[in-house]
Amino acid sequence: MPFPRSALIAVSARAVAVARGAGGRPRAHWAIDGDLAAALQRVGAAVSLLPPPSDADRLDRHARRCLADADGLLLQGGGDVRLAARIDDPISTAPGRSTDQIRDAWELALLEAALDRGIPILGICRGLHVINVVRGGSLCLDCAGGQDLTLHDDRLHYGARCHRVALSADGVLRTICAADALWVRSAHRHAIGRIGRGLVVEAVADDGCIEAVRAVDHDWLVGVQWHPEMAEGRAERAHSQLLLAHFVGQCVLLRGDAGVVV
Repeated sequence: MPFPRSALIAVSARAVAVARGAGGRPRAHWAIDGDLAAALQRVGAAVSLLPPPSDADRLDRHARRCLADADGLLLQGGGDVRLAARIDDPISTAPGRSTDQIRDAWELALLEAALDRGIPILGICRGLHVINVVRGGSLCLDCAGGQDLTLHDDRLHYGARCHRVALSADGVLRTICAADALWVRSAHRHAIGRIGRGLVVEAVADDGCIEAVRAVDHDWLVGVQWHPEMAEGRAERAHSQLLLAHFVGQCVLLRGDAGVVV
């Protein structure tokens, strides 16, 4: 009997330095956040991890091949985006910043390929920034503009500080979560400066920081500044699960009959 297969969500890999043996030199391992993988699986998704190819000259071609069978793309969190020409504050040589130019180039290629295919896209934290710069927007450093940085990047309590975001009255997130505001957890120093073309604001923190956007010219593209996988407490977890479940549901809906297994 035919039955629908799980939505296959392609997730861009993040580099994690792991020591090789006692006193060994750290080696880069391409990974997915374990809480994020578990959260996607809880809403019925199958997860495919996409590390960058060794041949940097074929990123576009490799991205198209990797997404050929994917039902959706998720850009997970990670280090700062290093795209100095698109950042209002020059940070390319700023000390203490975790950047990954290989990942930057790879995620740009993945996002362009996903946009061309028309599959649903969800960006989390860094993923929101990638979406914005691909659409011609800019980023600012240290949440410039008078925002309270301790709300967004409290390194002493990473992921533990919860803050409020107001959802746009006509936004998709308000519909998905059936709420006009959410309590969320984030850990970031960059924030959206100039919003990219085709994007509209979906959520704003009490200090004015843009916390979520969506595209008006793509079937389903949403970027959130917070980490749904970090949610704690009944209400937080419920809203995070609603967001991820809706994303996965759109992946199933938009793939049509191609997802039927016989």
